[in-house]
Amino acid sequence: MASTILPAIRGSRLLGILDGSVAAPPVILRVEKADKMVEESKNPAHAALLAQDQHLLSYLLSTMTKELLVHVSSHEHAAQLSQEKKGDLSASTYYSKMKGIADEMAASGKKIDDDDLIGHIRNGLESEYNSFVRARFANCVSAMDIQFMTAGTILI
Repeated sequence: MASTILPAIRGSRLLGILDGSVAAPPVILRVEKADKMVEESKNPAHAALLAQDQHLLSYLLSTMTKELLVHVSSHEHAAQLSQEKKGDLSASTYYSKMKGIADEMAASGKKIDDDDLIGHIRNGLESEYNSFVRARFANCVSAMDIQFMTAGTILI
């Protein structure tokens, strides 16, 4: 299959994006004017590279089998679960977002069990939410976890 994909990618001049040899230009251009003021504007080169990147992604996804697409999708969702942080979201919004990602994974055939989801949620919460974690997931965690949580430490 690589023998049919690579010529198309090379012909579209997208190989540098795929192999990382083309660096992404900055999103914002900063230009210092004569009066020492700095003017910021969107970089058209970044927009062009983003369009090429999306073209490449579309091409790669269109050449994948259904089974491979499910696998790729589940890895994307798993990475999203691992990287997601509560940040400025309310606790309930954050929980709903994480549960939604887990539901998307289940729909693609890669169900994540409740213990793993709880672990991902815990990783994304600041320590001030320990009481929320204890209250929300009290019936989902093991007796050992509850023992440590009541002592003030949440196991991850």
